Amino acid sequence: MAEPALRWVEPPGGQRPLSTVLRTLGVGGDALASGVVFVNRERQTQADRAVCAGDIVEVYPVHGTTQARCHIVERRGDLLLVDKPAELASEPTQFGGGSSVTEQLAAVLGSSVHVHSRLDVGVSGLALVALGDRARQHVERLRAHRGYHRQYLALASGAHANDAGVWRGKLGKGRAERDAETRYRVIERVVHAGAPSTLTLLALTPITGRTHQLRAHAAAAGTPLLGDKRYGGVQRLVDSNGGVVGLTRIMLHAVRVELTDVTGQPWRVVLPPPHAFTDSWTTVGGSHESLSAACSLDLLDT
Repeated sequence: MAEPALRWVEPPGGQRPLSTVLRTLGVGGDALASGVVFVNRERQTQADRAVCAGDIVEVYPVHGTTQARCHIVERRGDLLLVDKPAELASEPTQFGGGSSVTEQLAAVLGSSVHVHSRLDVGVSGLALVALGDRARQHVERLRAHRGYHRQYLALASGAHANDAGVWRGKLGKGRAERDAETRYRVIERVVHAGAPSTLTLLALTPITGRTHQLRAHAAAAGTPLLGDKRYGGVQRLVDSNGGVVGLTRIMLHAVRVELTDVTGQPWRVVLPPPHAFTDSWTTVGGSHESLSAACSLDLLDT
């Protein structure tokens, strides 16, 4: 979690508008518009929001906005499947700046949106988005009855001992700890003269939906994902000629989503991985054929 640039606890003595508090603290008015002001951990955009005694006001630094844009792959009524670039956040962050799927779609569509597939920053692929309560509730019912399926491609260092199986283990801490389950299949292993010396192309399907589930499970299995610094993934590749390729993203891509739309019709969409993903794989000797096979594989049928 990022740290705020400024943190203020309102002292006893009534209440005053947030704009007055910010002005007293020397914070410019553009901070509210940038989405970096929080009161009691909730983002605030209204200058007249009342700040009472004991309220905690936090202001985060404004980061530069990314040029990456999401785009709609397919739409059925009020459900959208969106291509999320790796560098884009799914939802607004503490840093604001409009660099999220939620903000970009809201600006284009002129309505509030709910992102059901909260892909991490660094992860690319299909994200499911609902417009309005009816579509959101439909997806929530599907999730509750395991009628919403996602499949990912991942590049990992190391060679997993088994060709296929299920990763199980608890994720989270304390009261937030939950059982987690991921189905996996090894598509191809590559051994080459560079570093890491062994790499694996994986197809992954989350059976449960925990935070960082695929990343944490892959690392626990001894095959951390490339570019995933948080879970021990390597940050660069060395090819057989000694050339070094820096990794600027996590090599995890949401390749397929399968569900029924609001009318009950089946809906399946496949989105092949971007060049940054495929180029990393072919750099170490991986084949395009294995990538194509992974895109068409259905782990729930294997």
